[in-house]
Order: sequence, then C-alpha cells, then structure tokens
Amino acid sequence: MAVGDSTRIFAKDATENAGAEGAIVEGQSDSPQFPSVICTASKEKVPTMGIRFSAVNATQDLAGWWNIPGSGSRNNTGGHISHAMVQNRTFELTGTMDYDYLCAQKGNLYYEISIADKCGLESVIRITSNNEISSHDFKGKVNCR
Repeated sequence: MAVGDSTRIFAKDATENAGAEGAIVEGQSDSPQFPSVICTASKEKVPTMGIRFSAVNATQDLAGWWNIPGSGSRNNTGGHISHAMVQNRTFELTGTMDYDYLCAQKGNLYYEISIADKCGLESVIRITSNNEISSHDFKGKVNCR
C-alpha cells in the first residue's frame, strides 16, 4: 500500500524461504573481511559472516527474515521482520530476534530489533536490539523496491 512517497506493510508471519519475487527490501553485508559483533554481557567479540535480510510482500502480507551467521561455526542469531517502510531511498525494518546462538545460546526469544539505513550499493546497515547485541553496523548492499 503506497502513501505519498512511502510504503508501509505489516506482517502476519515470517519465513526464511521467502524468494526475491515481490521483494520490498533485501540486503546483505559485503565487507571484504567478516565483521564481528560484541556480545554485551560477556564482552566477547564473535566473528560473523555479516548480515542478510529480506522483507517480501506477498498477497498484501509481509514475510520477512534476518540472520547473522557466525563465521566458522553453525551458530547464528536471527528472527523475523514484521514491518517494513521505504521512504526517500531509506528503509526501516522492525521485527524480533527469535534466537541468539552467537551470544546468549538461547532459542524461543522475543527481543525487538530494527534494521535501517539507506537503499543502495554502499549502505551502512545498522541493526539495533534490546538484548545481547545492542547495536552493530555492517557495510553492504540494500535493494529497495
């Protein structure tokens, strides 16, 4: 649904199997070196393979996911996206962190997250949350449509 220069979409569900068809926002970090996140409680620096995310509009519902895979292990953190907004070539995605195996080693979580910045090839993708990974910047590409 378009309102002026912005698009707002709300979700019922999320899936990690969302394809590129009908995508609203999709992105991934592309740093030549894998960035690390710092776990706030332990102060441990954990190497990652960056961030990946997608928010897809399908039949007026939003299906969205995000994930930060750990480097050299199967550990990761991620969850779903429940709201997407694109306005003036910037984006903001909000949702939840459903699992955190990078820092907290726990599943069945429900922490609010936000992923935001500019659409384009040279974006600084900022993720913020109210738990272990309070905020972190990744450099990458974000396609908004």
